[in-house]
Amino acid sequence: MDEWTVYGGNWQIAGAVISNNSDDVGSKMVAGSESLTDYEMTSDVSLTSSLGDTGVMMRVTDPEIGTNAFNGYYVGIRLPDQLLLGKMDYGYRPLKSVRIEKGVRPYAWYHLTVKAKGCTLSATAYDEQGAEIAEVSFEDKDDCDRQGAFGLRSFAAGGRWRRISVRNLQ
Repeated sequence: MDEWTVYGGNWQIAGAVISNNSDDVGSKMVAGSESLTDYEMTSDVSLTSSLGDTGVMMRVTDPEIGTNAFNGYYVGIRLPDQLLLGKMDYGYRPLKSVRIEKGVRPYAWYHLTVKAKGCTLSATAYDEQGAEIAEVSFEDKDDCDRQGAFGLRSFAAGGRWRRISVRNLQ
């Protein structure tokens, strides 16, 4: 936990799992340098309620406590049955979402791979067996955030994360 800065929620680490045991809107944890540019983040994520979404943040700058209180991007698994990609600028702007045909179940693990390269963000979601279930990509031509830290976020839901890794794409 020493490497992470918490902004709302009720965060814990048990074994290799980070949990947010709160259904606050916009609970988040941030790590890494705001000078990171092109990188890939992977994590297993799990929703712990029947509403809301849980996911990862990319290119995070200026985080604060509060709903949507940061600049950057967010990729999440949302009930009902979506993989979503959004832009945050102290508000939420949906960029692209796709339906997960197999559905999303609370407490199931989903593996996310998210890449930020230049102004293109892409995300792929996999089920517990490793099968690809959804993919989304967006080029932010209008208002690209080119650098920032990374993080974990849940919205109106509790969540769990494990096997988190970040690697440079340069």
